[in-house]
Amino acid sequence: MVPKALTGRDEAAVATARESMRSELAFLYSTPAYRGTLDRLGLTDVADRLTQSAQSGDWTALPQILTDKILKTLVPQAPYPDLPPLLHSWYAHTCHGISLDVPPTPADDPAFRTMLTTLRTLPSA
Repeated sequence: MVPKALTGRDEAAVATARESMRSELAFLYSTPAYRGTLDRLGLTDVADRLTQSAQSGDWTALPQILTDKILKTLVPQAPYPDLPPLLHSWYAHTCHGISLDVPPTPADDPAFRTMLTTLRTLPSA
């Protein structure tokens, strides 16, 4: 999996991005392939609840299991100006790329571009 981040022009936009990704991540983390990540993060009880919900076919319960606190443990989240140092603290020395969604509106392009410029200037080692 390519590392992802949740971002936007402000905290409200980050919250919107979080909600749009919650179901996807809940489904992924309900599968055996992702269970190890939850176990390593001390979230075995969350993994158990996700697996149980998936096995019982209760797909609507999955997103409710991934609270905001849990999602903040799994995915870096910050507005554009705050994201570069956060990504560096999470991923320096551990990955060579990251997946960032383009802004949902063209009005956010300048702030997104500034963030990308800042990311490119961070030391890679």
